[in-house]
Amino acid sequence: MTRGISGGSRRTRRTLGVALIGGALAASLVACSAGADASSSSSPDTEVVQAAYDALPQDIKDAGVIKTASAFDYGPWAYIDASTGDMAGFDYDVVNEIVARLGIQAQWANLGTFESVIPAAQSGQADAVVDGMGIIDDRLPAVSFVYDMVSDVAVLVKAGNPADIDPADLCGDHLTTAPSGLQNLVFTAVSEQCVADGKDPINVDLIGDTAAGTAAVLSGQVDGQGYGTAVGKFTTAANPDFEVTAPVPGYATPNGIVLQGSDRGEQIGTAFALALQSMMDDGTLQEIADKNDMGSTAPTQTMYVRTPDQLAELMAANPDLSDGL
Repeated sequence: MTRGISGGSRRTRRTLGVALIGGALAASLVACSAGADASSSSSPDTEVVQAAYDALPQDIKDAGVIKTASAFDYGPWAYIDASTGDMAGFDYDVVNEIVARLGIQAQWANLGTFESVIPAAQSGQADAVVDGMGIIDDRLPAVSFVYDMVSDVAVLVKAGNPADIDPADLCGDHLTTAPSGLQNLVFTAVSEQCVADGKDPINVDLIGDTAAGTAAVLSGQVDGQGYGTAVGKFTTAANPDFEVTAPVPGYATPNGIVLQGSDRGEQIGTAFALALQSMMDDGTLQEIADKNDMGSTAPTQTMYVRTPDQLAELMAANPDLSDGL
């Protein structure tokens, strides 16, 4: 489940498929922006889920390789380990384990920025892309998803919270977030409710680069930055100048692996979901979540999501998730 697992000769046993909610390459990767490619392969003892392998597009089965990518800018979801230079994180580990259970190899590319994630999936530059991506209506059906984790939105503030940011009452606060991130959608929804309640809206500066947004908090340009709780914990563990608030109430959101919103994407998504369900069933997904200090209980049932109706089905099956977006 970590980068650099030896490939070698593989002893694999193809197993029967597992239950799934919802519907059912070339070895060289097209160059992505910023960063080197890296490959990972399965452990010699990894069991291959036969139904998952069978669901893959034929060209991926023929090549034995799937193109995978991330911006690697959002620990602990996906990041570059500063001490080793290696790719790391929950999303990275999950995809590597899924691919191992498909009996093929992942070939990774570093996209460099969050803004590149959805375009990379849409264009087919990568077959599967991850970066702590929320599953929301606005992204469907341009891309599709395999549900693998729950996330929330909190606020990164300076240590001591000098601006007294209260995640349950953000009206009138001066915050920043990326324009295309889940945090911006949550802040927009909360701000609209503030106005409806006769309060001041949230003043949001849209800063696309996560590090630049964090620097704006430290300098006092803004009072806080939209962050997931897990990301906030990751950031504050390395930098005592910051702390992270409790989550904004009511916005627990499904996260997932990003695929094309196409029949090919659905083939890959079906294969991924079958392999992922086996990880949920044997506890591997929770182990990966704990290893990466995600702070959340991993889901026990996955789903491939391509349409708003399928997202509604996912939400209905998981009442703790938010439908506020």
